[in-house]
Amino acid sequence: MNFTTIFAASCVTLSVSIVGGLYFASKVERRIEFDGASGSASARLWITTPPFTLIGVDGKRHTVTAVVSTNGKKEANRFCRYMPIVRDRLQRFAAAVRVTGIEEGQPVLRGDKASLAGDLVDAVGLRGTPRIEIFDGNYPIQRVTRKTPATCEGGRLAA
Repeated sequence: MNFTTIFAASCVTLSVSIVGGLYFASKVERRIEFDGASGSASARLWITTPPFTLIGVDGKRHTVTAVVSTNGKKEANRFCRYMPIVRDRLQRFAAAVRVTGIEEGQPVLRGDKASLAGDLVDAVGLRGTPRIEIFDGNYPIQRVTRKTPATCEGGRLAA
């Protein structure tokens, strides 16, 4: 082969690889923009946790449910996948707080919900501090979340 043939083949290969690289880079950029949009506040999902028991200052047991906000479906799926760890953190939280009363379906707690939020961020790997609401088991949760919260089934987000 002479120099001209090798040079022409190299130029064709280089031009094809540049076009392919630009095409791939534009696809990756669109995917990053899409993932960033799904993490916005408009894509916030609320997930209910399994019921757990809090002890009141008077010794009575209160069955409550926690509702946790997540940033998008990806984070909600991660939350569901780590539900056994979430249950463990809920039990640790339940041992540290006491119920002093109930107002509008929400228990008034002597303790701090911020510690539970911090535990969930560390254990599950959530991107921000989640908003956590704790409700009496018989209270309609939609009054506060204004949406029907999702649930987890078998480690996955229920449809």
